Amino acid sequence: METTKLIEKQIDLASTENAKHLLMALASYRSRKKTISRQMLAYIIGISDRRLRQLIGQARKKSAIPICFDPVSGGYFISYEPSDVERLIAEYRSRATDEWETAKALEVHIPRKTDLNQVTIDEVS
Repeated sequence: METTKLIEKQIDLASTENAKHLLMALASYRSRKKTISRQMLAYIIGISDRRLRQLIGQARKKSAIPICFDPVSGGYFISYEPSDVERLIAEYRSRATDEWETAKALEVHIPRKTDLNQVTIDEVS
């Protein structure tokens, strides 16, 4: 299915008006060469920057919409190109690894529990 039709389908399936507005605003930004800033997106949709970040996260998580970010331009775009989606996935995995390492480092402040059924971070990693 071509990208335009995929975006149109996702706009139709969007769960809220704000989600529909987000996807409509992003519909013409589909490559690293043409991006839109988060501030401009928030302004167009009429929501706060914080709410926009939540909306982008929900669109990625609940609907698997590949809303990508280009650190060079500082803007967002929708892309179904495997290289862009792989970059987005790598970014999420890197953040998850960093969060995991932070949690593990902070465990030094909590006494070890003696519950034999409890799984520790060391056992999982």
